[in-house]
Amino acid sequence: MVKIVGITQARIGSSRLPKKVLLKIKEKTLLEYHLERIKQSQFVNNWIVATTNEAESDAICDIATKVNLQFYKGSLNDVLDRFYQATKEENADYVVRVTSDCPLIDADLIDETVQFCISNKLDYFSNVFEDKYPDGLDIEIFSFKMLEEA
Repeated sequence: MVKIVGITQARIGSSRLPKKVLLKIKEKTLLEYHLERIKQSQFVNNWIVATTNEAESDAICDIATKVNLQFYKGSLNDVLDRFYQATKEENADYVVRVTSDCPLIDADLIDETVQFCISNKLDYFSNVFEDKYPDGLDIEIFSFKMLEEA
């Protein structure tokens, strides 16, 4: 069985709209909507919220805990290392990456992307190469081996 770990990157800082993942619509944060949607994926075995070491990111960790997901706090500037550190103990074959500022991410599209990558034995695949989907539905999948090499 192929083990797939999902990473959603979440941070407090944003130049255009700071703390946007903590904004609320009808009593839920945008991050909660996002996490609830990604958890519907049938192929991702485990999701990890990868955030930064900033003190304010504790609010992100609290939300991850609330919806029963793991979190990892890492480098603010080295996103690649944050992904690697968050997943290195997971024994994943593949890592799926999405971003938490997309509250309407589609779990079925995540699964289609994963399925395409694995069935074609690719080390990397993303749905962003064509302007086929609107912003907010970006998905990447890569082998853990490739992440480790990077």
